Amino acid sequence: MALCVLRWNAWFGNLPEEAYSVGREPHNVVITFGEDALHERTISWRCDTMIQPSYAIYWNNNIRDTILAVGRLVESRAGKAAFYHVRLRHLTAGDYYVELHSGLRSSAVMRMSVSNPEQLNEFVLAGDIQDLKGDFSQHLFSATDSMFPNAAFFAQAGDLIERPMDTYWQMFFNAYGHQTNLFPFVAATGNHEYLKGVYKQLDSRWTSIFVNPENGPKRATGRTYYIDFPKMRFVVIDTDQLQLFSDYTRANTWLKRILNDEKAADKWKIVMMHHSVYSAGMGRNNPLIAAALSGALRQADAVFAGHDHNYARRIVWDTDHKADYINVVTTSSEKSYLGRLNPKDDRLLTAHPVVEHIRLNDTTLTIETWRVDDYSLYDCVVLHKDGVADDYYESEKEILPMPERYIGVDNRKTRKFLERRTERGSYE
Repeated sequence: MALCVLRWNAWFGNLPEEAYSVGREPHNVVITFGEDALHERTISWRCDTMIQPSYAIYWNNNIRDTILAVGRLVESRAGKAAFYHVRLRHLTAGDYYVELHSGLRSSAVMRMSVSNPEQLNEFVLAGDIQDLKGDFSQHLFSATDSMFPNAAFFAQAGDLIERPMDTYWQMFFNAYGHQTNLFPFVAATGNHEYLKGVYKQLDSRWTSIFVNPENGPKRATGRTYYIDFPKMRFVVIDTDQLQLFSDYTRANTWLKRILNDEKAADKWKIVMMHHSVYSAGMGRNNPLIAAALSGALRQADAVFAGHDHNYARRIVWDTDHKADYINVVTTSSEKSYLGRLNPKDDRLLTAHPVVEHIRLNDTTLTIETWRVDDYSLYDCVVLHKDGVADDYYESEKEILPMPERYIGVDNRKTRKFLERRTERGSYE
């Protein structure tokens, strides 16, 4: 009871949101995939505080078409805004130009590139960003643009923003900076996009910004979903939505079906979610998620998660010593917590933000981990279709500094961290 009183605000309290204004021209433009990544795109935007007739015009050398937009008035704790989206289907590879209209206002003309099948085999993935000022996220997006110019999309494993407030949403849009060159975004929800409470609620803006395929389980539509690429099925799970027993059972049933679907039989199966089955943070286990999903996840090839503000990678083996899947907990945040330093993890990193660079073809799935601060390659593992996994950095020294906020602190957790770091032996 005393613990509940002491931790009430941390567990259930929300910071107040300041009142905000909304621009009167189409802005905050985001492009996402439909279920068919080769031919479908969805474009969302925000404009003013009332629903107006809205539409998108798109064209290339061969076609010109107009699609009416679906509008939704979204109220938050401190204001309201009108959001719109259009779903584009039957697209072919090449460059399109897009202009968005709401009422009498229009956006600038934007370019939208639709990738061919081979270009859709490379992408970048980030963990928690949670920028407090905006400068770090600007550096992060700029770095990924320059380091991986051939990436087909940007995936993000939750906690994109610090808190569900317009201030932080605008910080993301200012940093992302793809308003004239539309670049697809694949997002998972994180706990920082949720309003706290005895029963948590997702910020009402999230599903209007990231308009995803509606192929997920009941009560998680648009938040738990999958996208089919030519050589990959990409599955996203909203782990914060798992609050009732029925949520866990539905997610488990759905995940088993999606990963065993005949249409995905020959594809690489990648799962992204915010909370990990194998935690990388001290005291941050997720036993209910592990109990509900760990069995189904053995049908995946790679599982990416965030939340723990640490990097940890392990190869999950079956009884024949073939890889069931590669499990990666990643972090792209300046904020660092104590690492769990689990001896079952093959490679660890603390107190340094990273991004994952993923490439795949018919026979191999390559996962590279790059440090954001010095653009260096820190980890690389290659999974083959027959289950053989090549670990290229297994013998390299790990970088395991004590996160700055814990330096000089002497308690059970910091002592455990130092003890486990010593046990690992090879670290800088």
